[in-house]
Amino acid sequence: MANAPARGAAANTTRALLGQLSGKVATLGWTLVATRVLLTQDFGALAFALALGSLLVAGAEWGFDAALLQCASRDPRRASELFSQSVVCQALAAVVVFSLGAAAATRSRPSGTAALVLVTS
Repeated sequence: MANAPARGAAANTTRALLGQLSGKVATLGWTLVATRVLLTQDFGALAFALALGSLLVAGAEWGFDAALLQCASRDPRRASELFSQSVVCQALAAVVVFSLGAAAATRSRPSGTAALVLVTS
């Protein structure tokens, strides 16, 4: 039974990989549909929103996952508590970062449809 943790980690890694892959394929699919359905200006707003969102997500993550792994490796008994703290900190950082991003994006004075794309992306 010494291999049970390794098998569990491999299974979790495989699930995470499949989840990431399916998300990328889905994004590609709806982006292809959007290129056919949206007008040029609206697709430009979508592309801008996706790029801005990617940058903001990187800011909101802010290294919390790496810090969680380091701290939980030092004291595995606190892993659940550390995970909860990490989620709360990431959520607070996301609220701040996305609020600033939304404020910056609205200063570009987007059209009505472009504003809707920015808000919903």
